[in-house]
Amino acid sequence: VLDAKIYEVASPTTTPVDDVVIQFSHPVEGFDIGDLTLMHSGNEIPLTDIQQLTTGDGLTFVLGGLASLTSAWGSYTLTLVAVESGIIGELDLPLNDGDSMSWFMRNPEQELFVDTLVDEADGRLDDGDISLRDAIALSLSGETIHFDESVDGGTILLELGEILIDHAVTIDASVLPNGIVVD
Repeated sequence: VLDAKIYEVASPTTTPVDDVVIQFSHPVEGFDIGDLTLMHSGNEIPLTDIQQLTTGDGLTFVLGGLASLTSAWGSYTLTLVAVESGIIGELDLPLNDGDSMSWFMRNPEQELFVDTLVDEADGRLDDGDISLRDAIALSLSGETIHFDESVDGGTILLELGEILIDHAVTIDASVLPNGIVVD
């Protein structure tokens, strides 16, 4: 079986992503930029000859030259499409499955305001609603998360389970006269 893995980049990030590493389970031939798609907030960004795909062993590839394409705020997804890719491994193994990896480019000056009681994890701050879960996941270390007055007195039911907080973040509901409940 021939598999592929696109390695994660730090998310959220406040700087453009320039390089992404893609690794196959066996050395491959026929892998080119046309086998990849880059999306920004739901819109495809064409990869051009400015982006370079390099390898020294046919196993690990670096897609470089992405910084000019990943400098706008928002969500990004890089996908390796397996169907009809022409990627062939040792013993003529076809690529079994593609892979994708997403990250979020943050404006470090953007304040985070939770403005929905819905427990969602869409990994976006640019879609018109910011859940507590997304605000925590996309917050920068040392940042303060605030609440919009529209959620005053409401309850956030953690339907997706516990929220992992793996960095220093302050959650401030002091502007809400009736507070907020997280259950």
